[in-house]
Amino acid sequence: MRKLVVSIPDFDNQVKALSKPKKYPKLPSDLKSFKQKLAVGEIASKRARGVSSAPVFGARVEDSSTGVGKSGGFRVLYFESEDKYILLFIDRRRELDDWPSDMILRILKELGLWPPEATN
Repeated sequence: MRKLVVSIPDFDNQVKALSKPKKYPKLPSDLKSFKQKLAVGEIASKRARGVSSAPVFGARVEDSSTGVGKSGGFRVLYFESEDKYILLFIDRRRELDDWPSDMILRILKELGLWPPEATN
């Protein structure tokens, strides 16, 4: 089943900052390819650590601007719902060891994504 792929404004701002001409000009096209593959479930990812049972995953995105591929490229953190993927963060793989779990959970709560509302 194909899912919709959307992003939060902070993610879009991070992409804009990273894709400035002298940094990583091919990032938008790399992300387009990533989103197409993610939408149909062709992306290998790992559950984010420390976010309880929230469906938050991290995946690698290649960096064709520098030719380092996925291993030295970017990391994308996303939330998975029943019908869509919501892109939350992107960073250079070598710039940050891990995303702080308290920050992830706070943002999910602010966006109304987690925890799920209790049903009566």
